[in-house]
Amino acid sequence: MLEWIKINTERDAVFAGPVDIIGTVHLVTRRPIVNHAHLEMRHISERTEHVYSVFSRQQSSDIYNQCSQLKVQYLIISLQDCNNDIRDECDLLSIWDDMQPSYRKYPQFCSELAHKNIPSFLKVFSNDFYGIIKMFSQSVQINLKPSKMPEKVM
Repeated sequence: MLEWIKINTERDAVFAGPVDIIGTVHLVTRRPIVNHAHLEMRHISERTEHVYSVFSRQQSSDIYNQCSQLKVQYLIISLQDCNNDIRDECDLLSIWDDMQPSYRKYPQFCSELAHKNIPSFLKVFSNDFYGIIKMFSQSVQINLKPSKMPEKVM
């Protein structure tokens, strides 16, 4: 995965992901990251919570907005945490379900990312452990230059 990042992403591409891998991504690839394992810093803890919303059952637009505010371009997801199952009360989905019980009726977002096409998110890499999701802008702006059409003489 690290070699793929070094070869296939821009040097200034911004990454976010699980704290057990994101520091290694920064160290090995020198890509900017928005979160890391120093959770004792309040702003880093809040950023990590926003990034970890990908493991919740929130709607894609909510997750997109949270990650966009952090300027995330690539999301790394841990595939073992994206199976839409609750194994015990300490896994990520269980924690999110306790924090947001009204979302329990929805599928886990990263499970959807791993298996379906979702607007503004594109899976660009996957191995046995991780997936990398590229985030795209939700809007497209087209600037057309006004030009005068040549007149045809008949």
